[in-house]
Amino acid sequence: MLSAWFAMPDTVLGQSNFRVEDFGAIGDGIHDDGPALRAAAVAISNTDGPTVLSFGYGRTYRMGKEAFAHGSIIFQNARNLTIEGNGSTIVNHPDNRTLVFFRCEHVILRNITLDMDPPPFTQGKILSVDVGASRADVLIDPGYPLPETGDSFPDNTLNDVMLYHRVTREPVGGVFSRKTEVADLGSRVYRLVFRNLSLVQNAVPGDFVTIKTAGSGNDLQASDGSFIATSAGLILINFSDRVTLEGVTSYASPGMTVRATSSDHLTIRRFALLRKPGTNRLIGSNKDGLHLKYFRVPPVIEDSRLEAGMDDTIAIAQPTCRVLSIQAQDRVTVVDNDITYYNLDVRVGDTLMHYRTDEGVFGEHTVTAVAPINRRRATVTVTPAFSGALRVEDTLAVKPLEPARIRRLEMPPFFQRGLLVRMPFVIEDIRQYGGARFLLSKAERVEGAPPYEQSYVRGLAVNPGTDLQFDVAPVPNRPGSYSMIIKDSVIG
Repeated sequence: MLSAWFAMPDTVLGQSNFRVEDFGAIGDGIHDDGPALRAAAVAISNTDGPTVLSFGYGRTYRMGKEAFAHGSIIFQNARNLTIEGNGSTIVNHPDNRTLVFFRCEHVILRNITLDMDPPPFTQGKILSVDVGASRADVLIDPGYPLPETGDSFPDNTLNDVMLYHRVTREPVGGVFSRKTEVADLGSRVYRLVFRNLSLVQNAVPGDFVTIKTAGSGNDLQASDGSFIATSAGLILINFSDRVTLEGVTSYASPGMTVRATSSDHLTIRRFALLRKPGTNRLIGSNKDGLHLKYFRVPPVIEDSRLEAGMDDTIAIAQPTCRVLSIQAQDRVTVVDNDITYYNLDVRVGDTLMHYRTDEGVFGEHTVTAVAPINRRRATVTVTPAFSGALRVEDTLAVKPLEPARIRRLEMPPFFQRGLLVRMPFVIEDIRQYGGARFLLSKAERVEGAPPYEQSYVRGLAVNPGTDLQFDVAPVPNRPGSYSMIIKDSVIG
């Protein structure tokens, strides 16, 4: 087997061309190609390109279980890189994640399918329901993993159990419960006990459930504490710029299918998140389809189809932080507002909007200095100074330079919301159907000066039976001006 250190590229007009086979990949769907694919990524990382890494046409590359960095194929500090999938498929182990782009620039991932074997969830048919005991007996479908048994599962999203209709096999109105106990009754029948009555009160024998399966692996952090590889997403894009996913298809993800953070100019085009054709799978993702946060230049998502995830279809949010202490009217210490995987992302030159939920925006301020304390905290200096309304626990949101753009999408039922967009946006030609929730949400009444004070929705088609919710508020401090305009749409 040829190691990464001896793989020599073909060079044409200054462009380096590698094949994954140069690093020992076979692509027969049987051998473990994980080490070879990871070696290819190591060899190409920290290069300026232009570089092309090609997979074999129509081949299947299987990856075995690997705990380190969740077995991910990690590209770090790569620039001007094109990854040509050529219609190939990567079949990963359900404990693993697949691709990471960390501090990369000008990267294109094109024409590749991602799958898992076995799937990172199990599913089955409800045989009986006992509302009083908050439990259901479930027959696990053939070919799916058996659920983990136990009597003290923690109260977190990993233990969510979702309900699907016995005839349509689609989500039942966002109904789910968290399991606390699972017992093996034999012959692939399992008894599930839940924390609340939501699922058992809505279920009848013959309905279906999906159950996430447990995974393992180790997160990988950079020297500054930033997370490189985590369990959060099948494709992770962190601290990168101008990454494009084009013609990418995913059939299974143990977490979010794509999770991107602090990565401007992200383009997602012809992306398909699907239940695998030719199977009876109920879902295509264990969590969000696209979970995208912290952008100065928000993403463009177009010509795509996303279906059958266990959470939101698309979630987009801007960077926010919380005031911890006030040193002066122009200087505060802040902490990132999100979970520990995220770094505080405030930079010199940013415009911070100071606001308080339900009270509106008090002002906009330009960041003149940032003194990091750790990766989640910093002391920030601004001009002009904050008003006398500033107080501890107020929110500061980084104002995006332009709206997020979402166009020409099909969104069959997801388990939770269709679109959860917490920043200005332009949405065009969206078809949502199947009776699931469809929610468009603004950024907690945060809007800046024109031209970003309004968001636009055009060509929205929502079928009857959909629980349609628009979380829309007047633009703060601008009486009579609304933050969302809907045109040329058919609803119900």
